[in-house]
Amino acid sequence: MRFGIALYWAAGDPSHPTSHFHWALALSPEPIWDTSDVRIYQLQGEQPNCQWHFSITSLVEPTLVGVVELLELTGSEDEQRAYHDLIDSIVRTHGAQEPQDRVLIAGPEGWTCAAWALLVLNDLEEAGLFDMPPEVTWNDIYTSVIERGHILRDLVPLISPYPTLRLGA
Repeated sequence: MRFGIALYWAAGDPSHPTSHFHWALALSPEPIWDTSDVRIYQLQGEQPNCQWHFSITSLVEPTLVGVVELLELTGSEDEQRAYHDLIDSIVRTHGAQEPQDRVLIAGPEGWTCAAWALLVLNDLEEAGLFDMPPEVTWNDIYTSVIERGHILRDLVPLISPYPTLRLGA
C-alpha cells in the first residue's frame, strides 16, 4: 500500500494566470503506483465554488509530473487493507468547504487544493496514520513538496510512466 501527493502541472490560463502545481492525495492498495485502482482525492475549483472529487483510476495523465511519497506500508495483506481503509475513511471526512476552525499550515494562501491536502495530512498525523519525516516540519512541508514537484517535473521526460520522490531524505 502506498500513500502520497500526486502533483499535476497546471499551466497559466486567464482564470489563474500563474502556472502552479495542482495537489491531489493518492492512495494505492498495491505496493506500486502503476496500477489502475489508485484512489485520487482532490479539491477542484476556486472558492467559493470548490468541489471535492474522488475517483479510482490510473495516475497516468498528461499533466501528472509525479508523486511525492508519504507512506509505503508493508506487512500482511489484512494489515495493509485495514490501514488503507482507515486512511480512506479519514480523507473522506474532509469536504470541499473550508472549515472555520482549520489548522493554518505555512505555505498555501487561502483555501486551495494544497491547503486541503495539508489539512488532511495533519489529521492523519493526529490519528497516528502519518509520521512527518524528521527533516520536514509543518512549517516547511509546503515548500518541500513544491521543491520536489519541480524536480519531478524535470524528470518526467526521463522516467516512465512518471517519477516519484519521498517527502523526506
